[in-house]
Amino acid sequence: MSSKIIPAIALFQEIAVKTLQQLSNAAKIKIYEKGAYLPMEDCIFYIIYGDVKLFKDTTGGEEIVVDLLSNKHFFGEQALFEESLESYNAQAITNLRLIAWPANLFQRLIYEDNHLAVNFLKDKILKQGSLELELEHVSTQNVEQRLGCLLLKLCSLQDITKNEAVLTLPYDRVLIAKRLNMRPETLTRTLHKLCENGHIKVSGNSLHVKSIDTLIDQTCHDCSQTFPCKKIRS
Repeated sequence: MSSKIIPAIALFQEIAVKTLQQLSNAAKIKIYEKGAYLPMEDCIFYIIYGDVKLFKDTTGGEEIVVDLLSNKHFFGEQALFEESLESYNAQAITNLRLIAWPANLFQRLIYEDNHLAVNFLKDKILKQGSLELELEHVSTQNVEQRLGCLLLKLCSLQDITKNEAVLTLPYDRVLIAKRLNMRPETLTRTLHKLCENGHIKVSGNSLHVKSIDTLIDQTCHDCSQTFPCKKIRS
């Protein structure tokens, strides 16, 4: 299965045939059940399907969600660099299927193949831009706008032909609240407020955005980007 997936991965486009062959030969399929903690030492991972939570624990025992990743994303890059300041844990928040490569192989191939090195750099820059935008949102946006940004991101993943969308929240609300830097009760109040304003309708884990244009007007007013946001990863 990995032999069919690997050539289609964006990070591996235009790399040398020899490099691609080595990546294909070294790839290992890893399967984890929901709730499992992933070993983060000496491996680079690519998500075939499922969702992963990257997190840190404070000295006081509080969990800080660093990122939530889904299909077609890499993680574990900190294993490539001994001097890396990045350090986090990973947990499967759905059933998960990954491709794993030894970090030392990945590191050697980056040095040997210029196209792979440039693609890797582009991917890191995109991730950095996304994180910078999230920091901007914490400083400049209210809770309704931060939630609206998440909903617009989910809208952008769909093939939308009308000015509305029906979404399924990808994670439980506690996890969404942590990712948006708010408390769960704040998220609940914000959803209720958006419902009262007529912007959305919530039914269980499904959510109907009644007017994408209205949500854009409300959400993007205090943001340096315009929708669809180029700095947010799909």
